[in-house]
Parts: sequence; C-alpha cells; structure tokens
Amino acid sequence: KIQTEGKFDDPKYKALSARLSSMWTTRLYPYPQCFLDSREKQNEEIYTLVQGPDEFSVAGVLAQTNFTGELHKITAPTLMTHGRFDTMTLPQQQIIANQIPNLHRLIT
Repeated sequence: KIQTEGKFDDPKYKALSARLSSMWTTRLYPYPQCFLDSREKQNEEIYTLVQGPDEFSVAGVLAQTNFTGELHKITAPTLMTHGRFDTMTLPQQQIIANQIPNLHRLIT
C-alpha cells in the first residue's frame, strides 16, 4: 500500500527497503563500509529519476524502458554473468542471452 501510494519517505517503507537491501543487495548486515561510502556519493536525484526510490521499486525511466527488441544489435563480445542470488531469473536471462550474438554466459 505504501508503495502504491508513493509514500517512499514513510518510515515503514524505509525500514522495509533497508531490510530488503541487507538481504538482496549486500547480503550483509550491518552494511559494509564500502557500500555505505558508495551510497553517500551517489546522486539521489539521478538515481530516483532513472530507477525510482530504491532497488525494489522501479518507478523511474526504467519502468517504461524495454530494450529487448534492440539486443540483437549488440555486436561487441559480451559477457553475461548470473549468480545464485541474482534477482533476474534464469528464464529471464535466457531471453536476453538468446538475442545477443557473440555472447558468453557465465552462471556462478
């Protein structure tokens, strides 16, 4: 409900976002200093415009963007990695991999 209403400054939402970040983004709590340092230097205005308020609410420009139909135009050798804790599922990644020529896929 908080997300639907766009109340991203709500303390409950911020607490939930922090918890999810510790589970999915860093997989560590407390956050490592390198993560805190990078967050401190990130441009929040640009991040929010592109991504949305956090990693878990795609509400920015990316919410309206789909480059799937353009992937076949990538001609450079491409390395696609996929790890055990990625949020993109293997079937989702396969859709991308099938369209990029000269792609090497590494699943860790």
